[in-house]
Amino acid sequence: MDPGDPDRAQQLGAAPLLAESIRAVVEEAQQRRRREVVAGPWPSSRPGPSSSTRLPQPPPTAEYLADQAELDSLLDKISDRGMDGLTGDEKRRLNELSKRMRNRK
Repeated sequence: MDPGDPDRAQQLGAAPLLAESIRAVVEEAQQRRRREVVAGPWPSSRPGPSSSTRLPQPPPTAEYLADQAELDSLLDKISDRGMDGLTGDEKRRLNELSKRMRNRK
């Protein structure tokens, strides 16, 4: 049992008035916790655009689209055959393309 429990206080010989007072405080705290609702979204403390605001992106270049198509093709092959289905050159190219795509963002 919790030492702050009013029933426990009464068992320990505390005056009934004290036990009732503890019970009232505990009940009030429980009701307050049930009532409190935290509203959001919260204002950002950082200056500039919020994380939900996206900056306009330039249209993808032909090089980007070609890289994306090649990467998709390699990933499809991995999906069908597993990593062992790629040749050494394809694995190197996959690594190169994935690094290039990560650095573009």
